[in-house]
Amino acid sequence: MNARFHAARVGQGMCVVTGEREARAETAEDLREALSAAVAAGCKRVLVDLQDSDHVDPLVLGAILGSQRRLARFEGDMAVTCANPSGWADLERAAIPRVMPAFEDRNEGFEWLGTEVKEIRGNAR
Repeated sequence: MNARFHAARVGQGMCVVTGEREARAETAEDLREALSAAVAAGCKRVLVDLQDSDHVDPLVLGAILGSQRRLARFEGDMAVTCANPSGWADLERAAIPRVMPAFEDRNEGFEWLGTEVKEIRGNAR
């Protein structure tokens, strides 16, 4: 099975984790693995790009929050972006915007990261 989420280095110490446009329960483990790969690759600033996900499953939200705590131990920062109003509402219900930078606009998320929006492929290594 192919990974549904991928970590890609986009600059010195910066990674974007992106994948399928669906942040469903069955993708949570892929997201955890991609976030772990980003941290293992030395990324200190990580943007989780949920693109246009219309639903963000609680398991995916848990993966984001758990990974943010792990990254903070390495003095890193994480942010999340989701352009779909329904997916954004899931982030708000889980209080994601209160515990980390969160953006409804992908451009703002990439600005936070310090790079321009682009299609991301590959991995962080």
